[in-house]
Amino acid sequence: MLRAVVRRDAAGRIREIKVAGHAGFAEYGTDIVCAAVSALAQTAPLGLERVGARFTHSQRPGELRLALPEQADGRAEERAQDVLEAIVAGLAAIAAEYGDHFRLEDRAGGTGAGRGPQPAARRGKGEDHAPV
Repeated sequence: MLRAVVRRDAAGRIREIKVAGHAGFAEYGTDIVCAAVSALAQTAPLGLERVGARFTHSQRPGELRLALPEQADGRAEERAQDVLEAIVAGLAAIAAEYGDHFRLEDRAGGTGAGRGPQPAARRGKGEDHAPV
């Protein structure tokens, strides 16, 4: 199972995202769930760089970790949170659709108490579905 853990501070701001494992949806190299989660996880540091945020990032096969300390500049903090909230929204949508293969834990306040995956909005009949 592929798993992402989002850790938030007491104010609800994202401070860390960890992704590890393999989805097991398909063979290695053809797994669309792994590819979708990986694409979002690897986009996070790119987005943070664009908004000028300070962060640490480490990656090795099967694992990615991103940590965001509190930003000295309030505007940088706001922009960094916007980037990470968009990433988490994408991860939540994948978890809602492929929950047997990917789990998202969203931990509030550093207490270890998970909010669990946030449900993705379902689209009605006839609406275009974006590929994951």
